[in-house]
Amino acid sequence: MTMHPGQNFSARRKCSRMSFETSRQSLHEAAFESGGVRLVARRLDGCVLEASKPALAMWGMDKERMLSATLEDLGLSLPPFFPSGRVAILELSLPGGSARHVELEATPMEWGGMDTVLVSIRDLTAQQRAEETLRRAALEIDRQRQTLETILEHIPDAIIATDADKRVIKVNAPVEKLCGRCNVAPGADINALAHEQDCPLHAPLHQVLESNRPVEDYRLTLQCGNEQTQVVLCNARPLTNGKGDLVGVVLVLRDISSMVDMERQLDQRMGFGAIVGKSQLMRSIFSRIEQYADVDATVLITGESGTGKDLIAEAIHATGPRAKGPLVKLNCAALSENLLESELFGHVRGAFTGAVSDKAGRIQAAEGGTLFLDEIGDISPHTQLRLLRFLESKEYERVGESSTRKADVRIIAATNANLTQAIRDGRFRADLYYRLRVMVLHVPPLKERAEDIPLLVDAFIRRFNSEHTKAVEGVTGEVLQLLLHYHWPGNVRELKHTIEHAFVVGSGKHIECSHLPAELREYATRESSKGSRGRRRDLTAEDIIQALEQTGWKKAPAARLLGVGRTTLYMKMDALGIVDRRRAARK
Repeated sequence: MTMHPGQNFSARRKCSRMSFETSRQSLHEAAFESGGVRLVARRLDGCVLEASKPALAMWGMDKERMLSATLEDLGLSLPPFFPSGRVAILELSLPGGSARHVELEATPMEWGGMDTVLVSIRDLTAQQRAEETLRRAALEIDRQRQTLETILEHIPDAIIATDADKRVIKVNAPVEKLCGRCNVAPGADINALAHEQDCPLHAPLHQVLESNRPVEDYRLTLQCGNEQTQVVLCNARPLTNGKGDLVGVVLVLRDISSMVDMERQLDQRMGFGAIVGKSQLMRSIFSRIEQYADVDATVLITGESGTGKDLIAEAIHATGPRAKGPLVKLNCAALSENLLESELFGHVRGAFTGAVSDKAGRIQAAEGGTLFLDEIGDISPHTQLRLLRFLESKEYERVGESSTRKADVRIIAATNANLTQAIRDGRFRADLYYRLRVMVLHVPPLKERAEDIPLLVDAFIRRFNSEHTKAVEGVTGEVLQLLLHYHWPGNVRELKHTIEHAFVVGSGKHIECSHLPAELREYATRESSKGSRGRRRDLTAEDIIQALEQTGWKKAPAARLLGVGRTTLYMKMDALGIVDRRRAARK
């Protein structure tokens, strides 16, 4: 059948109109679905006529079940959503007991010829949680700020903080004490202060501003406070942003004037740091400690057991430029060959039975600092060879590992053995010995510096008073004479244990002979049986000169060493023709 041209046009027009209607319907559906959680309900009874896929997902319903429900079934009440169409915030209870914080908007509209309302729901739960998190964070920041303010005001150190423009934004109360005469107050220009050459803070401040690096433990003297000249320890640190740009500086100033005075008094009275002694022998050692501390070379400390070789090593480390690094100690005599190698160089997993994981050695632990090897004479030939290689190249391998490592470590070794004899016997490598003894320091036995015994006794009494909660004031004269004349085979360690023994068994304010260990009481009995008068008559010129040499020709300490009074000593010197060398040298 042939179609008339007019009929053909009408058909095409009808088809086009149908296609347009279909497209418009699809567009409306797409817009409805893309709007999130949406419902269409009759205004009359609230029956749901349409629901978007997000709405079905929110209530966990399929389309058929949703279209059989009402807004009230879904937990939504019609008033006041229509006819006003205003927005409301509410808590929506969903199936399964969950709740959502939502924003609901109801808009009157026509749907398929019916008077309906479009319900749009926006889930605010995540937003509410975020807002709550921000609120709590703000409260926490405010709490921390208040805590920081409280801490700053209670810290005894002076603190100066600047902002991005290098202007002071915060100082605490101690700043007034240290910098009262200067304008170090909020609003002051830290740059101007840093370029005042006469200001002691110039050096650390200028260094931080120029290098963007911290300055630590910088000792300086301030005369701009409200009191006399003060010695201050300054730590200056840069404040940077996320890009690493300098945005400020924090200065922490600690007044160490009293500590410096105390150190000076203790050094004058007792010796060097933790080492007690003021005899000529010990003063010579103190001088050498200062010399060796500044030179980054190997040191060999020799001396009998118990003389305090470990304290000497500590003093060298603490006085030198490596003081900020670690001081690691290893007693070579306490470990077998395999364990010593593992402790010294470290090992990798499976290197030997029991090596269940990798382990760093003492050399690695001492990086940037000092490794103290006590009883170095007891290490095996194999370990000696490995140690020699490390001393020469600063390179080593862990046990069971082939890759080579490097370490920046200074070695201080100590021994109570005669290494020269050990070399002759083939027990110690000569090349290692000469590599270790770049600098040698011999610690004398206690019997050669008896002048230091009263100071040592006093130091131990103070220490054990604190540890044992006692109030011992000292030793009796009889005990002091005994301690001065005893030969001390265990040296300072034995003296320390003697005083501690007296603290444990004794009571009262003074240590008596009955409080001492059995070997000292037996020694006192033997000496007493000889008769003190006979001993004094037997004093020779050699005895007196030796005592005077040990005490630097000081009469009172020499008299105590000899067990006689000072007057008796003068009489003996005159009778034997002993001339005071100090007085003769002055003439």
